[in-house]
Amino acid sequence: MVRRGIYTKGGKKASYLPADNKKYHTLRILKQGQKTIAKLMEEQHLNTSQWGHYKNILNKLTELEWIEQTDSEESNAKPFAITEKGKDVYDALDTLMNDSEVSDELKKGFEMFTERPRDYTQTSTD
Repeated sequence: MVRRGIYTKGGKKASYLPADNKKYHTLRILKQGQKTIAKLMEEQHLNTSQWGHYKNILNKLTELEWIEQTDSEESNAKPFAITEKGKDVYDALDTLMNDSEVSDELKKGFEMFTERPRDYTQTSTD
């Protein structure tokens, strides 16, 4: 029997970034401007095998009305853009991160506030 999916090669694999971290960083990236799904995944160093999980996160952010898909005149792709509500949420989190005492405590207790190293590259194991 050949195993496929999350249980291949040594057991269940956890993503480097938890879902909340991906939400936070997606808002940060979209605050800079509209991005397609491919560009969002590239900026978060995610590979194509993580597409399904990341799409669920984008759907959740869309349900919360923090982001929205917009029409693009340049191509058939529908890039995502941050909404005013999403900007407010990101600004509130960013304010917490700029307060050094609060920031240190958040980094101790929540993985979502830890940064991925910029030189990190994720390799596909499939």
